[in-house]
Amino acid sequence: IRCGLVIKAKESHTFNENRKCTVCGISNPSNEITSIVTYITPPYAGRYSHSTGDVPADVPYEVDKVEWTDVTDASNPVNLTEGTDVFVKGHTYLAIVYVQALEGYEFSLNESGSTDLTGKLNGEFATVEDVYSKDPASYVCMQYEFGPLKTAISSVNATVEWPTAGNIPNYEA
Repeated sequence: IRCGLVIKAKESHTFNENRKCTVCGISNPSNEITSIVTYITPPYAGRYSHSTGDVPADVPYEVDKVEWTDVTDASNPVNLTEGTDVFVKGHTYLAIVYVQALEGYEFSLNESGSTDLTGKLNGEFATVEDVYSKDPASYVCMQYEFGPLKTAISSVNATVEWPTAGNIPNYEA
């Protein structure tokens, strides 16, 4: 891989193992991912945990899986099993979203070779970290804490009176 300055400077700019140019120190801009955005269904009390997520169209990465941990008792976190465990009202949950770069793209790394990304989950800033035993240039995880949960509103019951000609509208429900 060659640095984009090769053509201008006519020097041998190459990238080291951390994808930084050995001459000018810049990152490879052509295939480097510097931020990630993902979307998941937020946890709602009474609903089952889920393990899928989504990304915006035409981005060079995808969600591999989503894991949930009940962190209400920080000294005793409990991992949830998809489709078996139900989110509980008043509990706090940590979503861990695993993201992988598509072929030909890599996540940005810092000088020490660790993940150097910003991330947003459902529009909120999330922590992006390396995944143990995985290449941080191709596989990372995002973490975001939801909670404490409230009960989801599943239905609303309201009575609306039909308007009658000549009456003043009533805006109260």
